[in-house]
Amino acid sequence: MSRILLTADWVLPVTSDPILDGAVLVEEGTIKAVGPREEVMRHVSDDVEIKEFGDAALLPGLVNCHTHLEHSVMRGLADTYPFVEWLMNLARLSPELSHEQRVNSARLGALEAISSGTTTVADVTRDGSSVEAITEAGLRAVVFQEVREMDPKAVDSVLSDVDKRLNHSRDIAGKNIEIALFPDAPYAVAPQIYKALSKYSRESDLLMATHLATGSAEREFVMYGSTRLGTDYRDMFGWGDHMWQPMGVPSLKYLEQWDVLDGKLIAMNVARLSDQDLELLMKYKVRVVACCRASAKLGAGFAPLGRLSRRDMRLGLGTESVSASNNMDMFDEMRISLLLHRGAAERVEFDLFASDYLWMATMGGASVLGLDDKIGSLEPGKSADIIAVDFSESHQTPVREVNSALVYGTNEQDIMMSMVDGTVLFENELHMTMDEIPVIRACDEVSREIRNKLN
Repeated sequence: MSRILLTADWVLPVTSDPILDGAVLVEEGTIKAVGPREEVMRHVSDDVEIKEFGDAALLPGLVNCHTHLEHSVMRGLADTYPFVEWLMNLARLSPELSHEQRVNSARLGALEAISSGTTTVADVTRDGSSVEAITEAGLRAVVFQEVREMDPKAVDSVLSDVDKRLNHSRDIAGKNIEIALFPDAPYAVAPQIYKALSKYSRESDLLMATHLATGSAEREFVMYGSTRLGTDYRDMFGWGDHMWQPMGVPSLKYLEQWDVLDGKLIAMNVARLSDQDLELLMKYKVRVVACCRASAKLGAGFAPLGRLSRRDMRLGLGTESVSASNNMDMFDEMRISLLLHRGAAERVEFDLFASDYLWMATMGGASVLGLDDKIGSLEPGKSADIIAVDFSESHQTPVREVNSALVYGTNEQDIMMSMVDGTVLFENELHMTMDEIPVIRACDEVSREIRNKLN
């Protein structure tokens, strides 16, 4: 029987107060005990492997609720582009990647997730490439099959194709990967197809997610058919001959009219929300994922997390694609989002604090994905998805309040260990499941090709 005792100066169960000089006992991939070191030691026998992290914190592995691992080779694509131009470049370059290049790109993202403290990702795939990479890496995941189609007459062919792709992903997925559905966005999916996919997801008891309320360009397209999303973007995909009838209402109201808000829907990004939008999210219990860093970088605004949190909603955080956010560091995501909101509010007494962001990055994200019975906190009976964060460096010393130290002062360089189901995936700066050097070399080659095409 595999038994591991993890000890550190701090243990953060998340669902209860931080523990000074704490320990976590793991048995066969499951948490058996959490508490003060002396108390947990009573459960320990001679056959237990002991990992002592010292001046560090043990906490649940972070849950990144929105990634596009297959886009990792396009890191930094948004550095000089606003939202629509970034989106069009991404749409132009992505199809040119071969399957193996997509897999390597997803491997790169998976490696970065693990070494930055993320143990669960909610990823979007087109052809299942990321499913292969996530399985190899040993991450926990919900992988969403992407759908893009603006031909309203293509419902039957889309559903048939979705069925095949979902089954293919299930066939190759590891034990900790769930498969779900992802109609891309209101500017990339016809309403008839949205409605059919929503019905399919409800009947199949699948999670469904979509980019929604991503900014003014989407809003103007849905309401009036304007912006480049209504012209150049549609032409790029050959959708110019398919009529788009402007809805005259914002995206959320439009999707309500097509019965899309029912079921287990996750709204990704939500960078622009009116009071009416907030009421619709509440009415249908839509789960929400904020990607504030990427949205702000693209000049699209950012999700109003304070207003959302007051409505007692399921809230998670995501980094989006690194083509927009540049990295998958969830500590960056927490910190920058909190600072953005305080700056926008022009007051320190903001609705959310460091502990709230840590909750969103753990239990909140787990709840959004329907995994809160398995992960998101350190509690007996839950899966041992655990990370260790170093507090011994000068930028972490002294630790006055542990939640603040994590959110304001931690970055991916401080991760000492990441494990999923009690299996160590990363420790002492070494990846245990994949060799990162050939992955980096392969992705560097692809990146050079992409740079040449952009110049």
